[in-house]
Amino acid sequence: MKFNNVKTIFFDYDGTLHNSMEIYAPAFRKSYSNLVSMGLAKDKDWNDEEILKWIGYSPDEMWEKFMPDLDEEIKVLSSNIISEEMNRLIKTGAPKLYDRSIETLDYLKNKGYNLIFISNCKREY
Repeated sequence: MKFNNVKTIFFDYDGTLHNSMEIYAPAFRKSYSNLVSMGLAKDKDWNDEEILKWIGYSPDEMWEKFMPDLDEEIKVLSSNIISEEMNRLIKTGAPKLYDRSIETLDYLKNKGYNLIFISNCKREY
């Protein structure tokens, strides 16, 4: 398959250009730790691979699949902890693009492609 007529390339931000785990994993761990301190979850050391599978879900979907028996108020509180921690990490410069993302985008731009970024991430990103 040839793409000779391609003029525009769309990129998703999270997980394609941006390594979401740099901010999501610590935020997830903080929220889960809060659940442990409230006696609502068992203590566990979550590795990145285990956390990665929750990226891409909306907060409602994530909590419904992850801990469906939590009270709705606790799910909202836990989601807020994740969101606030991610925002805090964003402000500290913790987010990281994947290696060579900038160089790749520059290359494509210099070749004349229109580059469009799409994402459902928050504006803070």
